[in-house]
Amino acid sequence: MVIDDHTGRSLTLDGTGTVVSGALADGVAGRMKSKPGRPRLGVVAREVTLLPRHWEWLTAQPGGISVTLRRLVETLSQDSHPHDKAQRSLEACLHAMLTLAGDQPDCADACEDLCQGKFLNIGMYMKDWPSDIRRYLEAFIAAAWHDACRARVIGT
Repeated sequence: MVIDDHTGRSLTLDGTGTVVSGALADGVAGRMKSKPGRPRLGVVAREVTLLPRHWEWLTAQPGGISVTLRRLVETLSQDSHPHDKAQRSLEACLHAMLTLAGDQPDCADACEDLCQGKFLNIGMYMKDWPSDIRRYLEAFIAAAWHDACRARVIGT
């Protein structure tokens, strides 16, 4: 089993180690196809529905619509708010815990304490879990705890 260290979700790989499902599949598949001419650079064309005033504003921006949308998405995706990062870390931790230890004793209690921010209690539930799973999840828990503390200090 392969777990994405950023999202905590499991990935499915083919025999060569290429992601064939999961959040990264589209990007990897797009990069694997080599065609003559200019490289695609991972750009994926999709449909966007906006109000007419939004299209007018986008059209008036320097660089055009695509450049402006990419710039906006990049700016907003840079963990601009500590609470957003804390929430993503918590979700990644929960996904990894449920995937790897969902059948372990007290996993439900550990997940509940994690959601309530009771990070110090979680080790008690994990004491009888396999050591490799416990060590791997401890890294997720430490990241979630760090991001939660940062969000409380900075974002309050």
